[in-house]
Amino acid sequence: MAWNYTMGQTINKEFDKMIFLFIDEKFEKCANMGIKFTEDDELRRDPIPYLYVSMSMFEIAKDETLDEKHPSAFKNALKYAYKYRQKDKNLTYWDRYENYFAALKDSANRLAQYYIGQEDFRKASSVYKYTNRFDPEDPIVQIWWGLSDIKARNIGEGERNLTLAMEMVDDSYIPNKEMLWVTSKGFEEFAIYMGEKGDYSGKRKGEQLAEKYKKFSPEEIERQKKLEAEKNKPKREVKSFETDQKAVESQKPKILGTTEKGEDAKKELERIEQEQNQGKPKRQTKTFSSDEDDDF
Repeated sequence: MAWNYTMGQTINKEFDKMIFLFIDEKFEKCANMGIKFTEDDELRRDPIPYLYVSMSMFEIAKDETLDEKHPSAFKNALKYAYKYRQKDKNLTYWDRYENYFAALKDSANRLAQYYIGQEDFRKASSVYKYTNRFDPEDPIVQIWWGLSDIKARNIGEGERNLTLAMEMVDDSYIPNKEMLWVTSKGFEEFAIYMGEKGDYSGKRKGEQLAEKYKKFSPEEIERQKKLEAEKNKPKREVKSFETDQKAVESQKPKILGTTEKGEDAKKELERIEQEQNQGKPKRQTKTFSSDEDDDF
C-alpha cells in the first residue's frame, strides 16, 4: 500500500475490526463490513466506513485476481471517496489519509488520460467527474473534466467546468504532483478551444499558463533528457595535421626515400638506368596473368 493508515484515532470502536481486516489485507471482507456500516442508521453518518470501503475497493482493483470478481471496484473506490467527502465536511481525517487520496487521484488521472488517448471521452469525463467530487479544489481535474465533456459533445457542462476551473487559477497557483504532468497540456487544450470560440483573451491566458508549466510535461522532460545526454556525450578527438615549415622538414626523409629500404630502391633504379644507357638488353618486367590460373 502506498499510504500510511491511522489506527486508534476513530471515535467509534465498532470500526476497529473493519480496520484490522484492512491491515490484514482482507479487502473483500473489509469492504463488505464497511458497506454494512454505511447502511446502519446509527453509523451511516460517520465518514470512516466510507473511507475504508473506498480504500478496500482500490486495493481490490489493483489485484488482477480480485478485479475479475469485482469489475467495478475502481469506480466504487471513487464513489465511496466522494461519499466520504460528503460525510467529512470539516475534513477531519483528510490530512491523515492524504497519501491515499493522492494515490487514488493519480490512478484516476492516468485512467482518464488512457480513455482520452482511445478517444473514449465519455468514460474519461466520468472518471474526472468522480475525481472532482472527492477533490473539488483541484482545477486541473476540473479542466480535464470540462475538456472531456466538450469532446463528448456535452458542450454546456464542459464550458461550465472550464469556467469554474479557471476561476481557481491565478499567478500563485501550483498544481499538485499527481496532476502536474498533464497541467501544461490541459491549458494548451483550453487555449485551442478558446481560440476556436473566438475568445482570444481566454486563448492568450491558456497559452501563457501552458508555457509556464511546460517544463513539467513528459515531452519537455524527454527533450531535456536528450539534450543533457547529448551534452554529456564524449567528444570525438579530431586529429589535426601540421602544415608549418618545421612539420614539412620533418617529413622530408620519408618523402625522398632516405630510409634504409628507400635508399636500396634508389640504388637499384640508378643501376638499371646505367645498364640501359650501355645498350644492354632491357630487363623484362614479369606480369601476372589473371586468366586460367585464377583460383577464385
